[in-house]
Amino acid sequence: MSDYIPIACSFYDELELRAMRGRQVKVTYLTADGLSTTRVARILDVFARGQEEFIRLEPDEEIRLDRLMSIDGLARPGAGC
Repeated sequence: MSDYIPIACSFYDELELRAMRGRQVKVTYLTADGLSTTRVARILDVFARGQEEFIRLEPDEEIRLDRLMSIDGLARPGAGC
């Protein structure tokens, strides 16, 4: 069983919008070790695998959506930013 916590639909919509625009975005997220990391990259895809949702950043990094803290300064609801 996964410990994934679904994100707000409005934030998911923001991710999809940024992926469609194809521009670089500033992404802040928690690594598997719990460390905060910030990257600037394009979102290539927003997708689900099993019961979990992810974004794929260029060139080929996957981030689980409940580990996202913010995107372009917009805090994920419930992320504690």
